[in-house]
Amino acid sequence: MTVEPRTNSDGMIRLNVRRPTMGSGRHAPWVQVDGVQVPVVVGDNLIKVSAGSHLVQVAPRWDPVRVRALQVDVRPDAVVPVFYADPASRFFGGSLGTKHRQDWALRFLQAWGVLVLLSMLIEFIRR
Repeated sequence: MTVEPRTNSDGMIRLNVRRPTMGSGRHAPWVQVDGVQVPVVVGDNLIKVSAGSHLVQVAPRWDPVRVRALQVDVRPDAVVPVFYADPASRFFGGSLGTKHRQDWALRFLQAWGVLVLLSMLIEFIRR
């Protein structure tokens, strides 16, 4: 009986796919790591890769031409966090990076839009 020695040449990419700010959020983006398509879901995804440099490419399912790319270096037995957020619309770009980004400006505009609609509804009911 032979036992293969354990190699520490594997690492992981933790791809966090944020739920879209606008829209239903049912569709996970299109993801490739080093040119190989990887199935992902909205939320956390652990992708096992070999140690070394890897190219992560992500695009929204509804617009596969709008690809974001990121080069990540994975060390043996390390987990590299990568965060992706779909673009809010066709006029904006999505975000892909190793740090989580907040979209406070877009959330403020959404809240402002809801307040405007509520005030218009209240004014319509008063008349």
